[in-house]
Amino acid sequence: QNLPPSPFITCEPLPTKAECLTSKIDYWSYTVCENEVTQFHTEQAQEGNNIISSIKSSNSLGEFSHAKGSSKVYKGGTYSEECGKNRSSTVARKCCGGEGIRIVEEMKCEYYIEVCEVCEGAVK
Repeated sequence: QNLPPSPFITCEPLPTKAECLTSKIDYWSYTVCENEVTQFHTEQAQEGNNIISSIKSSNSLGEFSHAKGSSKVYKGGTYSEECGKNRSSTVARKCCGGEGIRIVEEMKCEYYIEVCEVCEGAVK
């Protein structure tokens, strides 16, 4: 796995959370939930005094398959003609000073996602 250096430190697996984490990274936004990971693009339009956001495209990056150490593996996402296979992802929770996500497309349609969270007692 040739990933760029990460400022995150691995910590003990965190308790399961019911809520999802959503983050916009360039063109795409990502939602990481316990059971599914999704990639989507929204566009905004103004209607009168209101700004309306709508999803223009969306891809599943997989549904929870199994745990691998402190990471979770998601498989069976949206099929990609370009890749000739379904999208998949691996999600690793890391300790750091704030919340957010970092995504690397390791190979076409295979994503590595670091979920940055605040861990009690973690040292940077």
